[in-house]
Amino acid sequence: MNRSRLKHILMESGLCVDRVWVLDWILKHPWARSFAFRFLRLRVSPAILKDALVQIDPEERERLFSLGMSNINVGDTYKTTARARTTLADNALQALARGVDAPKVLEIGVSDGSSSLGLLGASVFDSVILTDRFSRFYEKKNLFGAVYRNADAALLGVKFLFLYCNVSSSQPGKIDGYSVIETANPALERLHGLRSIVRFNMQTDVLDEKVHLIKCANILNRSYFTARQIRKSVTNLARSLADGGVLVLSQNNSMYADGEALLVVRKTGEKMVIERNINNHAVAPILECNSEPLSVYFLIPSLESGGAERQVVQLANGLARQGKSVHVGLFRKKGCLLNELDPAVTVVDLKKKGQVDILGFLYRLIQSVRKSRAEVLYSFLAVPNLASIAVKPFLPRVSVIWSVRASDMDLSQYRWLARACAWTEIRLSRFADGIIANSVAGRLHAVAKGFPSESFAVVANGIDTDAFQSNAEAGKRVRNEWGVDEDCTLIGCVARLDPMKGHEILLAAVDIVVSKRSDVRVVCVGGGPLERKLKERTHELGLEAHVIWLANAVIWSIFIVPWTFAVFLQLPKAFPTY
Repeated sequence: MNRSRLKHILMESGLCVDRVWVLDWILKHPWARSFAFRFLRLRVSPAILKDALVQIDPEERERLFSLGMSNINVGDTYKTTARARTTLADNALQALARGVDAPKVLEIGVSDGSSSLGLLGASVFDSVILTDRFSRFYEKKNLFGAVYRNADAALLGVKFLFLYCNVSSSQPGKIDGYSVIETANPALERLHGLRSIVRFNMQTDVLDEKVHLIKCANILNRSYFTARQIRKSVTNLARSLADGGVLVLSQNNSMYADGEALLVVRKTGEKMVIERNINNHAVAPILECNSEPLSVYFLIPSLESGGAERQVVQLANGLARQGKSVHVGLFRKKGCLLNELDPAVTVVDLKKKGQVDILGFLYRLIQSVRKSRAEVLYSFLAVPNLASIAVKPFLPRVSVIWSVRASDMDLSQYRWLARACAWTEIRLSRFADGIIANSVAGRLHAVAKGFPSESFAVVANGIDTDAFQSNAEAGKRVRNEWGVDEDCTLIGCVARLDPMKGHEILLAAVDIVVSKRSDVRVVCVGGGPLERKLKERTHELGLEAHVIWLANAVIWSIFIVPWTFAVFLQLPKAFPTY
């Protein structure tokens, strides 16, 4: 048994409660829910479905059956279900069925089928086939509990007294002597005479008789499948579609408008062509891409305002919108730029606790990169570069790429740890699979210091021209908020308050300028280790009336426009990225 499987068993096992009324009471009380699931690690077995069936009231029986089903764990997912949660998809299917002679619908992954009641009740369809890969469970009781298998006959879990061990094996076994627990909600039989759900694996199975419409809701997404598996599933589902038939992909998620996204894909000959994309379904770029999308893992300390951080956000968003699998690993999950990441980007908090948290941090990084299935580990700044090399031997299939963002830095202005990291970075640079500089000057300086020249490429910084653009009206409004007259010369400097950014030179220059003219104001946007020192220097020079200091949490698109001109005094000769 590998470590990830053992971790899954430990994380998904716990105290077992197979009385559905107890589960219902717990879920209705937030304090009880938190205590039961977080501290007692409450779990349920498939036996909870049998307990739900003993309820007398039909509607209550159906509600509790769905409640129990939604809390059963199979593999890495829960069998969540609810009525009328994919109304966008159901309405689209009914519209597509009009004009088709005796339209037949195949629905994939229905769980207990309660979400399909809308389709079953629609008169426009000739027939609706409800399927799920795990359409039933098998139970074998013993003196101390029971053993459960899934529809593939693989071991699902073991109940021992009041404990449930969630195994979720993929190896099929024998089901002799096991009884069957059907997953069909009793509402299906009461309203439509259906007692069971058809077992169907969308990646391998094909219907004997082709259908006109296929609905696949809340299954084909990057949380459950890789891009290759998603395309494989769509290709296989097309084999069950008649020519001209339609595959409707639906996904419920709060990141979509109205909580649902819809993708309509039509079979045309041998191709599956996207016909409609409502609310920008995240799977669309995967189906539009002919090759396996690149999977990238960015590594950076945080997403506080800064040039490297800005570039990570720009790159991550751009790649994600092209259908790439993108993860951003952060030493600590903080920073005002977090809110600018695309919803398709997965943010990983590596929870680094401090300078002494090294081995634990590296272990979490290795596990995170493996889980992401990344092909490229792209690190930014010196410490992440060193971390990526440290984990490289444990990630043999991952290419490690470094980003070099500065040149000719005066390290005497920094603490000993920064100098040690810079020295070590040079010595370990030959182990990186590639190094990217954002300027020719940066590359030349790094090579002169000892970086391998053959590994280097120069890629200039990308600039989001939609976000960074002139807006005169916004500029006037911001000037008014700062108390700066429209005729006043306003100088802007957007940079981290760091020795390499040259703020002390800027203050000296401002001191000279204001001695000759008083209608000058300077706005310094950014935060950093020199904030206190620079403010004290401003006070010493008597420049409080002329210099405005603003923290990191700002909207950059507004701050581009208020000033007369901007200055940038970065001392190392590299491409500014703020």
